[in-house]
Amino acid sequence: MNISVKFNGKIFVVSKLLGESTVFDLKKKLYELTMVPPQNQKLLGLAAVSGKVISDDLAIQYLNIKPSTKIMLIGSTEEAITIVKATDSVVPESIDDFDFNEEDLKAFQRPENLEKVQKRSEAYKFIQISEMRPEKRLLVLDIDYTIFGKNIIYLIPPRICPCRSNFDCLSIYIYIW
Repeated sequence: MNISVKFNGKIFVVSKLLGESTVFDLKKKLYELTMVPPQNQKLLGLAAVSGKVISDDLAIQYLNIKPSTKIMLIGSTEEAITIVKATDSVVPESIDDFDFNEEDLKAFQRPENLEKVQKRSEAYKFIQISEMRPEKRLLVLDIDYTIFGKNIIYLIPPRICPCRSNFDCLSIYIYIW
């Protein structure tokens, strides 16, 4: 039985498979052709005859494969995995942008910068989006527009509000961004 499998734009023909060969045998043959390890292979387009579930142990004879059947292989080659693992091991140095030095503090205290902050805070127009609800408080300060236009429920850290999908949990907290 010959089976055509498409991978990375190329068509590979797997031959010399018997009816009692398994899907895992097919994956081993594909490994020889593509260098994609069997555990990383996902075969799209395989269909089993009724009553059978596709697994690595299923015999090829129980697959519904016709000469026109299009099967696609998805997976990463060993070489690609090695490259990704090598780049993952090199972690970039994280930048602590909250670490201020003396020069930064002086820049914050310069009169022209303080004046800019003063003008911005005076010019800011507070917009109340909805009326306050009795006994329920939620304060969101978004002066720098970091959450403007976003769905607020997805911005709440899970450790603060474990019930993110439930808006009722917002009634017991005051959030200050």
